[in-house]
This record gives sequence, C-alpha cells and structure tokens, in this order.
Amino acid sequence: MDLKFLGYGSAFNPKLGITNAYFEQGKDLYLLDCGGSAFEQLMSRLDLEQYDTIYVLLTHLHADHVGSLGTLISYEYCVWKKQVVVVYPDETIIDLLSLLGIETNFYQYYSVLPSHCAIKATPILVKHAETMNCYGYLLEDQTEKIYYSGDSADVVELVREQFLKGEIQRIYHDTSSVESNSHCYSKKLEEAFPKEFRNNIYCMHLDCQCEEMLKEKGFSVVEPE
Repeated sequence: MDLKFLGYGSAFNPKLGITNAYFEQGKDLYLLDCGGSAFEQLMSRLDLEQYDTIYVLLTHLHADHVGSLGTLISYEYCVWKKQVVVVYPDETIIDLLSLLGIETNFYQYYSVLPSHCAIKATPILVKHAETMNCYGYLLEDQTEKIYYSGDSADVVELVREQFLKGEIQRIYHDTSSVESNSHCYSKKLEEAFPKEFRNNIYCMHLDCQCEEMLKEKGFSVVEPE
C-alpha cells in the first residue's frame, strides 16, 4: 500500500502542508481526508478523470480534513458524471454536505467501506475533539496492514499490541511537540514503542518543524511528494 502525502503539518502549521494522504488500488483512488487545500493539490498532481471511483475515508469533520470535500464531490459529479464515495461512521457528514449545498445524489455515502473494495478499512474511535467522534483507520490489502491515526491524542492500545506483534506493519501517527488533549505528544509515542520499533512509525500532523528531533529518537517522518 503506497501511501502518499499532500502535506504533513497541523491545521496551525500550513507551512508543512495540511496532512492529507492518498493511495491507488487498481483504477480507484483512496483519499484519507480531503482538507481545505487538498482539492487544489490533487488537481495539480493527479488526473482525476482516470479513476473509476474516488473513495474518501474521513477521520473527522474539522476543516483541515474536510474543507474541500464539497468541491471534489461537485467537480467529479458535474464535470465527469461520477459519484465520489464518502466513508465516515457518523451520518453528520450528510448534514455538513447539505449545508454546503451538496445534493445527496452527487455522491454515495457509507458508514464503512463497502466489502467489494480491494482493501479493508476498519474505523477505530480515537480521542481528539469533545464535540465530534474522531476515527483512525486500520487499512489492509493482500500484502500488509497499516494504521492511520488521523488526529489522535493517544496511542490506541489495540493498535500498539498488534504492531508490536508484527500484525501491523506500519503506523502513521499524529505527533505533537507539546502536551495536548487533542494531539499525541511525542513522549507518549516514546513510552508506547521501544526504539527498535520506531523506524516503522511515521510521524505526521506536526505542529512545528521537529523532524530532526523525531528522527533522533528513532521515528520516521512522512515526506510529501
């Protein structure tokens, strides 16, 4: 699963680009969130017409994660007559898109990724915001399983256990340089994972340019194209 990133910064650190990711499976495109700058970046990097279906797995509804979703949906439907598949465990996304003027026939909504897809995506409830549910995703294809935390203040114990057992090959985790109730303080990652395992933990959603500090501790840092 070749995960590529549009950026790796937090909402308040746009210098590093907003953290949104994507990967391809056959003729389909899978997006992990679709934040405020994502549509512009996707248009400049990819030929969106080439994909049979675009799936968007949402972690939560903050603007840096859904800010240009409405534009993507409208573009695909109005220009190419295709429906984006929106996946989010809570139907609140339908209300949000309705407020943005996006008609329900413009897209398909699922609470979980349909079983006919080439990958399996299991939502994991995480701690981030008190006003909405937020999710990470366990993503599996025929070769590997990875975990994408979205915005998460803590390391999920189930994910930690599976990773240390080798059942999860890579982790992409929200990482903060300071203590926070919304994002994962880097010291929590240090406490959760021995140094010999950290090379396969990719830090993202950085609140400052702390890449070298994280690498010195043995972690990897995602690198946008």
